[in-house]
Amino acid sequence: MWAHYGDSHRGAVIGIDASAAGFLDEASNLIPAHYGSVIYLRQRNSGPFRSDFREPVLVGATHHFVISHYEKWQRLFLSKPLDWAYEEEVRVVKCIRGIQGESCKNESGVFSVVEVKTRQELHTFHLPRNAIVEVYAGIYAEEHQIAKLRQVRPEIPIYRGEADLNAYAVSFEMSTDSDLKRAKV
Repeated sequence: MWAHYGDSHRGAVIGIDASAAGFLDEASNLIPAHYGSVIYLRQRNSGPFRSDFREPVLVGATHHFVISHYEKWQRLFLSKPLDWAYEEEVRVVKCIRGIQGESCKNESGVFSVVEVKTRQELHTFHLPRNAIVEVYAGIYAEEHQIAKLRQVRPEIPIYRGEADLNAYAVSFEMSTDSDLKRAKV
């Protein structure tokens, strides 16, 4: 996971309180976190739907979770090749209809729209400040980056990764200001 998403251990993982982030709210998430476990498959989904779609859902305009459409949402948003099963991924899906400009709000929350080189636009969700509860810095994360995180949010615990030389594993210990002092010596 660190190699795929953590910039080969130079990045960080942010611990989020799903409840504080609003990710469990069925009124503002097309798929809330407690319904968002990814299904890993050997073959693509096929065959008829078994669900009875009682409540209409407007594609791109529904901001809330509709249980009668859960099978459809699983096929559209929660399926992934079996090779990725080690991730044990959980997804939250939000509707971005009506989001334009730098900072916008709709029924799904507050977003910013930014332009990036690899895409035309990227919609970023604004997490409530209290939703970020911890940070795990990779083995090769630079001390000045950790210090910057500590300055911005000193109340959040930061854990520093260390390679376990006896196993293919990473262990984490609380990073403190004294770690920074030792690193500068």
